[in-house]
Amino acid sequence: MQRLLLWFTFLVAIMLVGCSFNFGNSGIEEKEVLAVDTNEKTESDDEEEIDEEETRETTEIDKELVDSNVLKAKMTEIVKVTNHRWNEERYEINMELENKFDETIVVTAAQVSADDIMIDKMVFFSETIASGKKAYGKMIIENYEGPLPEMEKNLEFILHIYSLDNFDFSEDYEIKIEF
Repeated sequence: MQRLLLWFTFLVAIMLVGCSFNFGNSGIEEKEVLAVDTNEKTESDDEEEIDEEETRETTEIDKELVDSNVLKAKMTEIVKVTNHRWNEERYEINMELENKFDETIVVTAAQVSADDIMIDKMVFFSETIASGKKAYGKMIIENYEGPLPEMEKNLEFILHIYSLDNFDFSEDYEIKIEF
């Protein structure tokens, strides 16, 4: 039995040594290089490509939404972003938020409507703000199941605030912006 094991080990060792040698053609071909392309993309080329893919229509808005003992919120602008490559549109509602409360709060949006049509399922917004701090929040409105709603008359929503430290605390502020 030991002799059989010794022969088997010897055969395996010979096969491993044989595999390590390069017998014949290794599959690598040498080719002559006729030209080298030195046209490298620069950062400005990338920026132009991004600019062509997306257009941004910005409407400046300086509207105070809330000023309470818990939260100060101001809407600064509405940006309509169109991505031409993916044929997608979205709104970005930019806000300045300040937590005046002595606990960390989370600010979310609920019951969102544009031109009196409910669009809750299209809205993404949640901002956590530590006590005494400010944050720049961005409410995204994007429709994956059809056209983006127009915001020609109004935008309405509830800013819902709750505490991360005290689950019994929450407040709601009804917001209505007329265009």
